[in-house]
Formats: sequence, structure tokens, C-alpha cells
Amino acid sequence: LEAEKDYFASEEYQLDKEFWHMQLEKAGPPTSLKTFKGNNLSPVGRRKTFQLSQTLNHAIYSFCMENRIAPFSVFYIALATYLARITGEKTLTVGVPVFNRVNFAFKQTSGMFVSTLPLVYTVDEDLPFDDSFKRFGEHWLDSLRHQRFPFGEMLKLQNRSEELFHLVLSYQDGTMLQSGESSVHFSGNWHYSGYQK
Repeated sequence: LEAEKDYFASEEYQLDKEFWHMQLEKAGPPTSLKTFKGNNLSPVGRRKTFQLSQTLNHAIYSFCMENRIAPFSVFYIALATYLARITGEKTLTVGVPVFNRVNFAFKQTSGMFVSTLPLVYTVDEDLPFDDSFKRFGEHWLDSLRHQRFPFGEMLKLQNRSEELFHLVLSYQDGTMLQSGESSVHFSGNWHYSGYQK
């Protein structure tokens, strides 16, 4: 709480506020796969989970290692390109959850630090493939530098009544180390309540 109080009184807070104010001014309508009529939206989440084959998973991992980019960038660029083509909208706003642990002390502290960033990005289909990743990577790092700014404060900055986004892209990279000497084996599973805003 003390750290948050200090943050709100800091120059960093003002810089973060200016960054998000500029981002939200550029934001287009909330990106969606289909049009919505009225405000009668269901709280039932329609989360899609895709299991990648080992071959495709390895190809993506190799591509990321060769180009020094995060897998998140690959999935975001793919989603953004697809959405730009089906909607005709080039400036997209997609919600992205981030761990929001901005320093060593926070990384060593248990608790819920996760925040959501409204990632506003303009797709340029004329840009070569490699340049797209470079441009997105720079934009993503800029957004991460300002991730501490609270989502509630971002909502106050937007000058419209509609929501910022209808889609959320979440990527987590988890590794479980198996020991040949151990009789205990672990597997991971996502548990989803079926409801979300």
C-alpha cells in the first residue's frame, strides 16, 4: 500500500498517465469477432483453447529463438492480422493480462499483481513480416514499461461510454521439470469458471 501511495505521487505515474492517454486517444472501436446489438451481453465466457501439435509448437519456439521474440508476439500478430482482414479495422484494441511485477521485490512477493492492458496496435499489412515483429515488439515493450498504471485509471482516461475491448489474448509460458528419480509426476490443467465480464 505504501509503494502504491508513493507511485501515485511520483513522476512515473504522470508519465504512465500521459502514455495511456495517448494510447487510448488512438483506440478505435472495441475489437470483436462479431457485431453486438444492444447491451444485452451474456456473462458466459466463450473461451477457446487450442492444443498445438509438437511439430507446430517446436516450429514456433524455434522461430522465436532465431528472431529473439516472445511467443506472445507471434500469437498477437497472427490475431491482429486476422482481425484486420475480417473486420477491415486496422487499429485494434485487445485486452492483455500481464503479471505486473515491475521490480525484484514484487517478483519475490506472493499475491495477485495481475493487471490488464488495453493493447492498442495498428496493423500495417504493407510492412514486411520481420519489420512487423520488430515494430510490434517495440510497441509491446513500451506498453510493458507503463504497465503499472491501474486499469481503473485507464477507464477514466477514455472519453467514450463503450468498453475498451471485447477480446482478451492471454499467453502464459509454463514449464514443469520432471525428475527421473522422482515417483511423482505432474501435469498442468487450466480451470475456468465459465463466466467472465
